[in-house]
Amino acid sequence: MIKAKIAFEKFAESCGISVSHYHPNNVRFVDNAFIMDAKEQGQSISYCRVNAHHQDGKVEKRIRDLQVQARVMIIHEMHQWNDAAAPQLWPYAVRLANEIINMTHRSKDGKVPLSIFSNSSQSPGLETLHPFGCPVYILENALQQGNKIVKWENRSRIRMYLGPSPRHARSVHLILSIKTGLVSPQFHVSFDDFFESTKWDEFMPRSEWKYKSRITEEKASNTLDLDRNTITKLLCPNPNNNSNSPIDQGGNLDLVVQNDVQNDGNEQRTAVDYEDGEEKNNNHEEELDRLANSSPNIHHNNHSSTDNSPNNHLNDQITYQGLTQSMTWQIGRQRQDRLMNTGPGMEEE
Repeated sequence: MIKAKIAFEKFAESCGISVSHYHPNNVRFVDNAFIMDAKEQGQSISYCRVNAHHQDGKVEKRIRDLQVQARVMIIHEMHQWNDAAAPQLWPYAVRLANEIINMTHRSKDGKVPLSIFSNSSQSPGLETLHPFGCPVYILENALQQGNKIVKWENRSRIRMYLGPSPRHARSVHLILSIKTGLVSPQFHVSFDDFFESTKWDEFMPRSEWKYKSRITEEKASNTLDLDRNTITKLLCPNPNNNSNSPIDQGGNLDLVVQNDVQNDGNEQRTAVDYEDGEEKNNNHEEELDRLANSSPNIHHNNHSSTDNSPNNHLNDQITYQGLTQSMTWQIGRQRQDRLMNTGPGMEEE
């Protein structure tokens, strides 16, 4: 509040106006800081009645005009360049709307408000005003400094116009980078007042400043999102989706790493056995027979069960087939791991 008061008084002083009295409402202007600063500057204050907005009707009318014009500029920008436009640019739109109102002729008498305030008959030039959010082409930094660049490189880059700079000359403008979201004053610029560049979508660079500033979420990509679950499923595929498998299929990467660390010693010993030419593991058929004989729930020819009903035979057959498929996948995976650890030519013939 105090900074705004000091800035307004400096601008009024540059126009030959001395502020001696304030007639505000009862919101922020009753703060002790504002009252003490007015007393130090020798200024008097009178307040409006509570909820009597008609007593400062000129200020309320100006606020409404600024809001309407800024909203129209934001909507127009979103229609013309929706990829880079955003309502979060509202403060810059309000500032540009205020500049336009101060520098253009009034409809009732044709006078310019800025000329009336400064008691001047000269009207400000309108050549420095451009549509809010229009594309601008900025000259490359090397060319601005008088250096040369490669013949086939671009001479300019596309940015967004946010209005004239309040701290520089009228020919310096505030430009938004659609890549980084940073605003900087620029002089060597060319304006596209009619948004003709935005009609060529295939040649326009993609705006990234809204994603980097967390205004909108990143668009979906055609490539896989390499998060923990995706990496786990890519490293450990299991078509049978066996819940008893030592490899976790639910996306728990920590469990997979833990199992790999526990089995690392066994895999190293197996690799040494292959190098020495000593086979210490049974073949595929012997492993299946051993597991089938050790399981009490699997029905085979030499068991001593007295229940020979067709349902029991069918259940035993289904259980045996399921175990066979599971062990086939596990033994095949173990043989593949041994080959990867020992290298080609190590497996026995």
